[in-house]
Amino acid sequence: MDEVDGDYWYIHRHELECGQIFRTFDGSLVKLDRTVPGDGTKWCVADWHNGWSYYDSTIEPGDLRSMPLPEPSVA
Repeated sequence: MDEVDGDYWYIHRHELECGQIFRTFDGSLVKLDRTVPGDGTKWCVADWHNGWSYYDSTIEPGDLRSMPLPEPSVA
């Protein structure tokens, strides 16, 4: 896995796109769903739990700790 530090995606936040998948600082997998209205950096994400779950979770770009990852397979 290509790990990045907490500043990388904050600096490169303009490169983030809907549908990209990342590992976060706590090891979770998230898929970018949409930006948070009225906020310049936050994203609403889907959380991976043997499939994508939409709980209206949000992240900041600095929470992302990987380069974009491939779609995980359901085991």
